[in-house]
Amino acid sequence: MERELIKYVANVFINRNVASDKMWQLSQKALIDKEKKTKSKNIVIGYFSGSISHNPDFELVENSLIKILKKFKNVNILIVGNLKLPESFNEFSEQIIKQEFIDWKLLPDIISNIDINIAPLLNIVFNEAKSENKWVEASLVKIPTVASNYGAFKQVIQQNNTGFLFSNEKDWYFYLKLLINNEKLRKSIVKNAYYACMKRYNSIYTSMNLTNYINAISSKHIGFLLPSLKVSGGIYVIMKHANILIDEKWDVDLIVPSSNIEFLEFQEHKFNVISLANKELNLQYDILVATLYSTLFTNINYKIIYILFKTTKLIFINMSIILE
Repeated sequence: MERELIKYVANVFINRNVASDKMWQLSQKALIDKEKKTKSKNIVIGYFSGSISHNPDFELVENSLIKILKKFKNVNILIVGNLKLPESFNEFSEQIIKQEFIDWKLLPDIISNIDINIAPLLNIVFNEAKSENKWVEASLVKIPTVASNYGAFKQVIQQNNTGFLFSNEKDWYFYLKLLINNEKLRKSIVKNAYYACMKRYNSIYTSMNLTNYINAISSKHIGFLLPSLKVSGGIYVIMKHANILIDEKWDVDLIVPSSNIEFLEFQEHKFNVISLANKELNLQYDILVATLYSTLFTNINYKIIYILFKTTKLIFINMSIILE
């Protein structure tokens, strides 16, 4: 996807889909519950289709799955979602388990009770933009994934280490058969996949990358603490400095104890006015400047304490103190 987007936009950042905190909690609970259940002797291959648009994807593994069902009478196929099974599966109806589209919160428990997760993906441009969610969801509950060697799967799954990637029908059949017969291999793969997800597929991991990217391309944010908006010699000097910063592409706020206006125009520039009166504020600045002596020792001091803790730099100009 990045390769295509960069043809149109010079600066591209892909924020990958990862498991939310809730998904992690539900997956951990599913693992605990799974330990309490008696394992069935049957092997279950799961396909979680979601929308009806996945019918063409499923056709990639249709023949391989039919061969599997013919050879292994102890194998069931679980289909979850809006998938229309081809008529070729009719004779194996006793080995097919069908479940309709469900709430995502139920997925971890259902996935944890299969043995092999499959994620076929048709080789088309649209699928290049799809995420590796099917691999992540299965890995979180320690289920191995066999996926198409395409798109996001190709980028993130390490062949024979955190999953299996295949491009042709012969390989799909061979490795599905191998996994059915080799429980030790299934456990080895899922162990690696699980720890890979623990390290990289959580919101804490991606949120920092996204935050760093946004900060890198965003304008710097500065706040000037003022006793009021009444123009005086000192206030005039501050506004001139604020004008210069806006010309240099900074975002500038004027922070005052109380104000009925949200914007102030000064010499063809427009400034945000932040009033501290009777408001709960959650503001973040790269620099917060207390420019006048009175701003440090008036009743606005205690009201800005939350803002101060979220800044990276606080400057008291008149006191000649810089805290970094």
